[in-house]
Amino acid sequence: MIIKLDSTTFQEEIKEGWTLVEFWGEWCSSCRRLSAVLESLSTSYEDRIKLAKLNIHQSGELANQFSIMSIPTMILFQEGEPVEKITGYIPKEELQAYLEDKLK
Repeated sequence: MIIKLDSTTFQEEIKEGWTLVEFWGEWCSSCRRLSAVLESLSTSYEDRIKLAKLNIHQSGELANQFSIMSIPTMILFQEGEPVEKITGYIPKEELQAYLEDKLK
């Protein structure tokens, strides 16, 4: 399951464990493609990492806070702290390998 975040739920959702947040916009075709990848991975990782989405147009202050200049951008958080930022579309196999490496 992909969690939909906004400025009121963001801090609470990322504060524990691992969370991968996709910063996206409705008009972005690469974002839609990446969302499909995240959705297909969500059941495989539900016990190990939260997968979440944040619409930059509805929560612009968070996009600014994390210096989101291009979408899609994903930020991997651990215990509420940003670990790494990834910009652009990533194919399913590549994202899966990335997650496996980080979650060892």
